[in-house]
Amino acid sequence: MMVVTSSICLILITIISLLRFYTNLWIKKSVKADDIVCAFAVAGTIAYTSVVLSSVNVTGRHQWDVPILPNAPAFLRVRPHIGLTRDHDRDTI
Repeated sequence: MMVVTSSICLILITIISLLRFYTNLWIKKSVKADDIVCAFAVAGTIAYTSVVLSSVNVTGRHQWDVPILPNAPAFLRVRPHIGLTRDHDRDTI
């Protein structure tokens, strides 16, 4: 769903910005600072969205489905029958 939403918004941003640039450059024949800032903003948005969309793993696991015990450092592991421990070889805290 995120891919579809991001793609639609990116297309809309691009179309609206191109219409703005067309109006200011060819009809009004003037370029101001806000046009340059808008161009940088559009370029930044395209770059950010492409990085986010390239990092989306559609077939991956959700963060809540990843078990915490194998990935947690030893000091964060909780053993229900013992309590919090710093390491496997040490006593309980």
